Amino acid sequence: MGTVSLTGQAPPGGVTLSLLSSSKDATVPASVTIAGGSSSTNFDVTTKTVTASVDATVTAKLAAIAQSTLLTIQPASLVSLSASSDSVVGGSNVEVSGNVSLNGPAAATGDVVTLRSSDSKAISVPATVKVANGALSAAFAIRHLRVTTAQVVTLTASFHGASQTTTITVNPFLIESLTLSPSSVTGGSSVTGAVVLNATAGSSSGSILIKLESSAKSATVPATFTVPVGSSSGHFTLKTSGVSANTEVTVSATSGSSSQQATLSISAPLLASVSVTPSSVKGGSSTDVSGVITLSGPAPSGGLVVKLSSSDPSVAAVPASVTVAAGRSTVTFKVSHHEVSTETSVSIGATISGVTQTATLTVTP
Repeated sequence: MGTVSLTGQAPPGGVTLSLLSSSKDATVPASVTIAGGSSSTNFDVTTKTVTASVDATVTAKLAAIAQSTLLTIQPASLVSLSASSDSVVGGSNVEVSGNVSLNGPAAATGDVVTLRSSDSKAISVPATVKVANGALSAAFAIRHLRVTTAQVVTLTASFHGASQTTTITVNPFLIESLTLSPSSVTGGSSVTGAVVLNATAGSSSGSILIKLESSAKSATVPATFTVPVGSSSGHFTLKTSGVSANTEVTVSATSGSSSQQATLSISAPLLASVSVTPSSVKGGSSTDVSGVITLSGPAPSGGLVVKLSSSDPSVAAVPASVTVAAGRSTVTFKVSHHEVSTETSVSIGATISGVTQTATLTVTP
């Protein structure tokens, strides 16, 4: 805005002055009128965007008297550089963008701002971004990449000799948790493991490789598995085998320098049941009677010895013991029977670690 002033008040009917600008980049009205009784008035000066500093002389003329003033038009300058996030897991699916801002509208051909990253292996940006004609700002994409350790990256925007900076911390993928479900099983059961990461894997990172380890042979895990792109978690199957005593197993999951552990309790198999077939037999007959022992899970390596007993061996006899083969959960044994004069009930017992289960065999004359 410009102002013209008289040395005194304008007469009734006002005074009209002519205006002139020496530059096409600063436009003024052809004339301006100072109302009667007033000594000054304002007028608009319209400037164009420029790519370099421009001096414009604005002149006001009344009759043969002229007064001039100098107007300097400066090109727009860079006032800020910002990012939509100051921290991100590199290679995750989180989108990050940047923005450059000028203190005035860009020139007719647009203003090109130069961009640079201090670590292009962690953060990459386009070489330049263009602020469109008349615009005050422009956005650009920030591509973040997978890292093994946290990196603080400085982004720099430069325009007409001025620079602005901002920083982004790029973090590695970390394993937030490792869980086993169920966390307590009888040997021979399968368990589902789950790993949760601190971010969702993105296309730039690819799937995230997880290494697995078990502290005992009785719990087998795959050497590795992957968390796929578009997911922040992954699952694997852990297989257990029979154990001779209750066992605590530590399972570890590792990705880079990040690791988590979980504990699995594996129980030794218990005696589930003992049965005889048939449950009633004529003593001394040719009918075979067999017993079946069932465990709660597979027997461990080397097998599991089960002690047998009969409440009346003279009527129904069993071996002193029988072995359930490794990896099996059942075993059969033979019950020999003899003639009786009266119906007799015999209790057939099986014992493991002090726990006994029985079945009744009725022997008839």
